[in-house]
Amino acid sequence: MRFAAKSDANQPAIVEALRKMGFSVVSLHRHGAGVPDLAIAKANRMAFCEVKMPGEELNGLQEAFVREWNSSIYVLSSVEDVAVLCEAWRLA
Repeated sequence: MRFAAKSDANQPAIVEALRKMGFSVVSLHRHGAGVPDLAIAKANRMAFCEVKMPGEELNGLQEAFVREWNSSIYVLSSVEDVAVLCEAWRLA
């Protein structure tokens, strides 16, 4: 039995903040199977982001995806995390 994938309550605010910072954003949260919630791109770079409520941990499927993926996956819990991501990419 498969349950409908749902987005975290903070995802709309995080997506809005990403778009305000000039990111292209595609929601993948309905895919399930550990695939991160968002694909983002800016300045010829692309990344996956997992949206979590503050204090939440990755589940087993998400942890497996992170281990097997050959690139970074960012975990975002707040709009402030978007600023940290921009700084990490030196895009602020």
